[in-house]
Parts: sequence; C-alpha cells; structure tokens
Amino acid sequence: MKKSTIYQIRNIAYIFLIFFVSSCANIVPPTGGEKDEKAPRLISTFPAHRQTEYRARIIELVFDENIAVQNLQRELLISPYTRVSFKNRVQRNRLILEFDQDLRANTTYTLNFGKAIKDLTEGNEAQNISLTFSTGTDIDTLSVKGTAGYILKGSSAENILVSLYDAEDTMQVKKHKPLYIARTDKAGNYTINNVREGTYKIFAINDRNNNLFYDNVNEEVGFLNEPITVRGNNLTGIKLDMHHYDERPYRVLNQRSGNGNINIEFNRPFDTLQVSNQQNIDIPFTTNREKNSFTIFNVQNLQDSIQINVAVQDSSGNNFTVQPKVKFTELQKREGYRVQTSPQPNATYVIALPLTIIAPEPIQQVNSRGIRIYNQRAQEMQGIEYSQLNKTTLALRNIQTNTDSIVVVIDSAAIRTVTGRLNSSDTLVYTRGTEANKGDLGGTVQIAQGQDFIVELLNPQFEVLQRRYNTRQFKFTNLEPGKYRLRLIVDQNKNKKWDKGSFEKAILPERVILIPQETELRANWDINDLVFVVD
Repeated sequence: MKKSTIYQIRNIAYIFLIFFVSSCANIVPPTGGEKDEKAPRLISTFPAHRQTEYRARIIELVFDENIAVQNLQRELLISPYTRVSFKNRVQRNRLILEFDQDLRANTTYTLNFGKAIKDLTEGNEAQNISLTFSTGTDIDTLSVKGTAGYILKGSSAENILVSLYDAEDTMQVKKHKPLYIARTDKAGNYTINNVREGTYKIFAINDRNNNLFYDNVNEEVGFLNEPITVRGNNLTGIKLDMHHYDERPYRVLNQRSGNGNINIEFNRPFDTLQVSNQQNIDIPFTTNREKNSFTIFNVQNLQDSIQINVAVQDSSGNNFTVQPKVKFTELQKREGYRVQTSPQPNATYVIALPLTIIAPEPIQQVNSRGIRIYNQRAQEMQGIEYSQLNKTTLALRNIQTNTDSIVVVIDSAAIRTVTGRLNSSDTLVYTRGTEANKGDLGGTVQIAQGQDFIVELLNPQFEVLQRRYNTRQFKFTNLEPGKYRLRLIVDQNKNKKWDKGSFEKAILPERVILIPQETELRANWDINDLVFVVD
C-alpha cells in the first residue's frame, strides 16, 4: 500500500472519531457568573403606542432579550372586550399576535399583558406591559380608578376583574362579556384606561373560572346600585365592596326520617323559615342554620304522606316557597334526654353568669320549681328570671355571682318537649374565676345621632366573639390576652345584624368599617383609646 494512501485512511479515521465524540457529548451551558434578575424591557411595538388609524391584524412587541410566554389567553386583557380570536408566536425576543378578523372600527384598544411575558432563562416577569392604539382617528383618554376589597375583612383584593358594561345592557355581568376590563394590583387598586365617554355599570368579580362572567356561586362580587357617567373628566375613588352572594332558588338536598321526626336539608343557607300545611295540622319544627336544615316533629302521630309549605327567606331578603312531600314514620317509645347548657358545667364566672339550658326538641312546658339555683352556702337564690330564647332554649337571668360557687339543680321531668320527652335530673356546678391576667378593650364611636350601629369584637380569623349595640363608649371586659380585631356595622334598618344586600335586586350591603390593624391585648392591660369615625 502506498504511504499517501495510509495517511488518507488515518485522516479519515481521525475525522470520524472527532465527529463521533462531538455528536455524543452533552452540550452544557457555561456556569458561574451573576444571576440574571432583570425583567424583559419593551423596546418597541408595532403599531406604535397610541398610534391612530391602525387597521392591520398583526401586533408585535419587541424586547431587549429573548422571552417566553405563559398563559397568554388568561393573562392578556383586551379592552374593550372583543370576540375576535388570535394566534400568538414567539420569535426569540419578539411576541407576535395575529387576529383572525378585523378589529372594530373607530375604537381605542388597550392590550394589557399581565404576567404572561418572562425572560427565557430565569423567568423574570415583565412588568406593566401594555399597548394602546386606535382603529379610528382619535384615542379615548378618559379613565376610571378606584379600589376593590372584601367588605367584612376590610382587606384589599388582588387580581380581581373590574368590568364596565353599557348601562343599558340588562343581562350585564351574568350573560355578556364586558366592554372594558382591568385587574387589581396587590393593594386592590385598579385603573381602566382609554374609556370612551358614556354611562356604564361597574362590577368587581373574583373570576375564579376566568371566563369574564359572574356565573359561579363561589365568586365574590362588588357593584354599585347606580350607573357611573364618564364624561369630560376622569373618575377616581370608586370603591367596590365585595362579598359572596348566593340567591339561587331553594331545593331539598336530603330528607331523612327517624323515630317519627323528619330532617330536611336545603342546598344553601337561609335566614328565616316557617312551616305550614293546608290541613292546618300542628307540626312543630326547629332550624339548624349551620347545616342548612330544619326538623319537623310528629306530635300528632301522623302516618300518612302530606305536603308541607316551607316559606324561606335568605340573608339578602329574597323570599322563596318550597313544597316538599313528607311521610312520617311511626312514633317509637320516647326516651328521656339530658339537657345541654351554655356555659358547660365546671366553667368559671367573674362578673355574670348568663346561663342557657338547651333541649333537643321544641320545649312545650317548663316547671320552674324544677330548676333551682344555690350559692356556696346552699341557700336558694331568689328572683331568677326564666325566658325562652327560642323553641329549644331556656335562658336564666339575674343569677347572683357574689359567691364562690353556683350550683344549678334540674329535677327530672322539669322540661317537657312537644313529643312528650322528659329530661333526666342533673346538677351543674360553676365556680368563681379571677380577673387576674385578663384585660379590657374599648373605645368610642363618632356617628350621627339617631344612627344605629353594631361594634363587633373578632378573633384574628374574623369570627365574632361579642357584640355591642348603639354603645358610643363601648367596652369588652375580662378578655384573655391575645390578638383581636374590631369591626363596626352601620345598622341602617335597625335589625341588629349586618345585611349584605342583594346582587339580584341591586341592594348594596350595609356599611362596614374595620380598625385596620389587629389589637394585641396583654394580661392586666386596659385599652380604651380605639376610635371609629363614621362620616
């Protein structure tokens, strides 16, 4: 073999080896260096920002680095809303949108890209990316600004959809897409820019299913009961108080029978409820609002099916009638029962002992001599007042607490229920506590004369602990050390509860004011400088 031929074979072998090694090696990007923490910066757009008479179907955004796009269909808000669909693609540092139809003539459009655009390497979000242009000769320049928040918590609402609708649109937020849209920031602030002069209805929606409708009973909503007019000047300071409304018709979810009684559960909470029937048969009932249910009792030993009329009112004041058919089972032997009490036995008292006795069924008759209260010297207390708070609850008042212990004796058969059940005997003991390590929390309410109000003491989870009604110098005493919140309700209809209004009837909720920060109460502290100002 010739020498040159041998060299050629060797060269070919070297080339093949180099190709094989390079093709099998992993490509590893360089390591080290500072982490990129800069978000992509928008350097140009097509059309130009605030350009007029733009009628093409292509939108292009150019950034200073390569980008990635996520959830664009969700994040991109086009205002006013358009049904025209689009496709998008990314070419290194360019985002290109292509609409499949022409946009509406003589209209100012604003595209807000939300959190959709990030840099390619570290995922840093591009901030406040928006583009405004007009298909006509002018740019609409008016704006609507305000805040949205959850009314009972006094907290701001982030990423809430705020929408404007034509005031003449009767279907509005439940059936139609909005004309103009924006989303709130972390502080609950919103701005709807480039709004055309006109009259609108405004809504704030926690749009959980991201379809731009208010069509989910789990979505909170805020609204105004009158349209807003945008003309000449920008509108500012429009506050939208959000709450959960469920105003669906009532229907029966479950019906259970047991020992002559029937429990019926509804599909949603109710405020009040009354039961009747065409035969005018006496059918006592009790309600359990925590479980959306009520129980009817077969005091007549009925064994036939009958239809009952249930008149239900919800917390928005809407009235409904439900007419379920029920069939009682045969009454069995009625067992005795043991009463429940609040507070429970062995609890302590300091200043007062508000005692309630609770039966499992509506109370028919009480033998007051069968309930006696004694002090530590075994002397029976006199002047005790008995009153029935509701169908199942008996309240005892004027219990003397200037004693180290209180003993409540309940004789058997002292309380008879509507079905003839009798209580068993019981002895309850309560002992005097100490004010040591407790604290007081109070303040003043500045409000117009004649205006009713409620001051609520809350725990950090916004659960109501105590209430004070129309007390300008309010005070909550003997509190355990801890953190508390305070809330004031302007009780416009003087019914001693907060009314949330009605979305369906466009009735606004009663006004709520919260002291913004939690108040920390320490042992033996007395805080009395909290102030509510109702202007």
